[in-house]
Amino acid sequence: MRPLRRAPLLVLALSGALAAFAVVVGGQPPTLRKQPGTARWPFLDSHTQPGWIRNAGPVLALLGAGVLCLAWLWLLHAAHRGALSLRTASGLSITWALPLLVGPPVLSGDAYTYLAIGQLVRRGLDPYRVGVRALGASPLLQSVDPRWRGVRTPYGPLDLGVDRLAAHFSAGSVVWGVVLLRALAVLGVVLLVAASLLRSRADRVVLVVLLGANPLVLLHLIGGAHVDAMVAGLLALALLADRAGRPALAVAVAVAAGMFKAPAFLAVAVLIAHHVVQPAPNRRWLTLLRDMAAAALATAVYSLTVPDGFGWLHALATPGRAHTLDAPTNAAASLLSKLTGLAGPTALSAGRIAGALCAIAVIAFLLVTVRRRGAARTTGYALLAETAGAPVFYVWYLGLPLACLAPSAGRRTVAGLAFLSVAGSLTSLPSLGNSPVRFLVLALLAVLTLAATLLTRLGSRAP
Repeated sequence: MRPLRRAPLLVLALSGALAAFAVVVGGQPPTLRKQPGTARWPFLDSHTQPGWIRNAGPVLALLGAGVLCLAWLWLLHAAHRGALSLRTASGLSITWALPLLVGPPVLSGDAYTYLAIGQLVRRGLDPYRVGVRALGASPLLQSVDPRWRGVRTPYGPLDLGVDRLAAHFSAGSVVWGVVLLRALAVLGVVLLVAASLLRSRADRVVLVVLLGANPLVLLHLIGGAHVDAMVAGLLALALLADRAGRPALAVAVAVAAGMFKAPAFLAVAVLIAHHVVQPAPNRRWLTLLRDMAAAALATAVYSLTVPDGFGWLHALATPGRAHTLDAPTNAAASLLSKLTGLAGPTALSAGRIAGALCAIAVIAFLLVTVRRRGAARTTGYALLAETAGAPVFYVWYLGLPLACLAPSAGRRTVAGLAFLSVAGSLTSLPSLGNSPVRFLVLALLAVLTLAATLLTRLGSRAP
């Protein structure tokens, strides 16, 4: 297949970069736009922007996300056809990411929460026992979503250790603290792409586009500076170690991912189950003991990062305090309430219980049948099941199954991942709320979903 010419490449580079910049300008969470006393950025500050830009923010973010998704689908199609080189795909991914590196966090204010948690640890307070409200009045506290100011953090000790370092080296500057956290997110994405390339036997160009230029990765993992970026990178590294024949190291790295964010512990369970079914029956107990010892030792070492290293176990229910309409369990509960007339709280409880039971059943089946599909795909599907069955859903949660499934994805799996990435990128714009613009998002999503399926399934590499 003839490579893309310079003009189409220039169009792709400019359209993706301008679309990302549009999301930076218009994608600030509404809680920060309305909150007085929040952190001031030296540029792109939502409090000092002209009124017409602030009012047009939701539409600007929608247009930016839509154009970025279209450019990505075009790029993915070109990669499938063999019209891209690895160098070109990498360069375009970096070009699209650049605008997201220089602005405030987009589409979420979680980065401010991470920094506030780090400031708590730096002051000798325990985030597993007190909320960030203990910091007192400050621009940092005002930048934290009010829902999370009084709750205990569910993040693991490694995350708290990193947050403490960011708070320390930023010397009280909210802006520089977020910059350091975003640098950590970029490191996680680089680790994700590099480890996936080393592990994959599939088309390396398609993999770079699927991971490095993915709107989900760019807008949320990098733009939002989410800790999920580092977790995804560590999961990819653990699976690479497993593929290289280092099972104990794979388990230890997977535990590190779980010590950032608890759902990643599913990878530990999958790796242990995968290792146990491999050797002869008389060696399975030794294999189990080896992996359990590696997991226990890694857990003990990582827990020394902060004084109360196991305190996160008492705060795992914290994310469930939020109510997200996008969570499948909540959507099912809303439908159940309308069909049966059940009270909202009753239907919500029933939906959450049903979702948890279904997720547990699916994960148990995947563990028992791990030999059929291997550790990577089993981990990816298990994380998808956990995400679908959880009472709270945020689109960046999809970064973890994406990291596990992408390196071994066939065309059908690529089409599914493209659908999830586009759907998540277009329906996760918090500034839209329940406005009529949201219907435009859903219509655009339908078009892009069809395009994603057609382009990835029909755009196979020419012989």
